[in-house]
Amino acid sequence: MAAERKKNREELLQATEKELDKIVAATSRKTRPLKGEDNIGVTVDKVINKFNVEKHFIIERKDNSFSYQRNKSKIDTEAVLDGLYIIIITSLDEETLSATDTVKADKNLSQVEQAFRSYKTVDLKVRQIYHYTAERVKAHIFLCMLSDYYVEWHMRSLLAPILFDEDDWEAAAARKEFVVSPAKKSEKAKNKANKSVPQIICPFIASKLYWMI
Repeated sequence: MAAERKKNREELLQATEKELDKIVAATSRKTRPLKGEDNIGVTVDKVINKFNVEKHFIIERKDNSFSYQRNKSKIDTEAVLDGLYIIIITSLDEETLSATDTVKADKNLSQVEQAFRSYKTVDLKVRQIYHYTAERVKAHIFLCMLSDYYVEWHMRSLLAPILFDEDDWEAAAARKEFVVSPAKKSEKAKNKANKSVPQIICPFIASKLYWMI
């Protein structure tokens, strides 16, 4: 994991330098050079924001020139953390939630965050609320979100075999060298991905699954 992180960082740095070199050349060319600190800054910001490595460079912009160099101290500081994986300590015991399962739960937080986003979208269709205190209204909405997430989780699990989603988690886990390594697809999931199966679910089937759960 440390080697992979180092490799990715170096690739991003080199890709950024390649684009920044073009800006250096543009400011020093004889015909129609890129001038103006603001104009140069806009062009540089597009490159920096694309690769998100601004902190790793020392950039100097002037009215008629542009230069840059790597910020070795910050790169070295970040490199010290390569290979480290930090998660929140859980209060659950080992029998309830093992270290491996804790890492898996941490990696699946995006699904929980997606459920929370239902607060701000039309996904969560809450009916009339007959509560008169702020805490009860919040509790009502929270329970609606949990129930919506519960139904979605079961539907994804039931439909996984006919979609491109992973449904052979044991085989996928066996392909990983470490629990914190990037996820790898099982052979079953790869075979499904190679088939041009449309991921369209009939609303009637979806509604039937909803009421079955």
